[in-house]
Amino acid sequence: MCPVSPPSPPEVPTLQAPQPKVDLCWSPGDSMEREKLVGHLARAIEDGDEKGAAQAAAILAQHHVALSVQLQETCFPPGPIRLQVTVEDAASSAHVSLQVHPHCTIATLQEQVFSEFGFPPAVQRWVIGRCLCVPECSLASYGVRRDGDPAFLYLLSAPREAPGRSPQGPQKTDGELSRLFPQSLGLPRAPQPASSSLPSPLQPGWSCPSCTFINAPSRPGCEMCSTQKPCTWDPLPAASTQQPPKVTKREDGPIPPGPRSLDPLLKLSGDLC
Repeated sequence: MCPVSPPSPPEVPTLQAPQPKVDLCWSPGDSMEREKLVGHLARAIEDGDEKGAAQAAAILAQHHVALSVQLQETCFPPGPIRLQVTVEDAASSAHVSLQVHPHCTIATLQEQVFSEFGFPPAVQRWVIGRCLCVPECSLASYGVRRDGDPAFLYLLSAPREAPGRSPQGPQKTDGELSRLFPQSLGLPRAPQPASSSLPSPLQPGWSCPSCTFINAPSRPGCEMCSTQKPCTWDPLPAASTQQPPKVTKREDGPIPPGPRSLDPLLKLSGDLC
């Protein structure tokens, strides 16, 4: 009989010793440990320690820690700078200058415009360097680095509220740029239409029943859609409406003598004969 060797004890898994800067015995509920680990991740990335950064990132990912990774202000061009903004809505436009920092995000810029001028971020659309900006990106990422860099802000029309409902926040309507921005900022004044009591003259010709285009009176068909001229169109009333209205103008002062009638002279000559 062959001798039977005693069973070997079960293998005990060996744990790899953690790096001295990373504490694997970390409780997810311990805020201090979270902050220390996040700080280690930032230092490892700054020092170029790829292994240490990977270990810290792996532990944070295992515990689903919510992070906000941002560049420090020293990574951006110095500020503040003056941003030249062209503001437009559906009715008018203006030019303003805003003091900003290149590290500021578009969301921060939207809040600044809301605080200074009252336009909610929801109606602001920023375009810098031919790019439609997103709130999370910085001004420097769109090329804003020095004084005088241009930007474009378009203001959407505020949605109309249903009758009986008050707006939830400050709403701006089209055409309010002339009231909010002073004339010295470069806002061109919109020409005021001259008021006139005279009716506008009617356009000559006949109106196409299909596309409403005004055609010449002598044209047999529509110039736009080739629809035949209606048989009921009468050029005489249309021509009579083209006569400009007579305007009687009264002036203070003596009325100049007009042409005298010959009837009294003829009567006088008849009596003498």
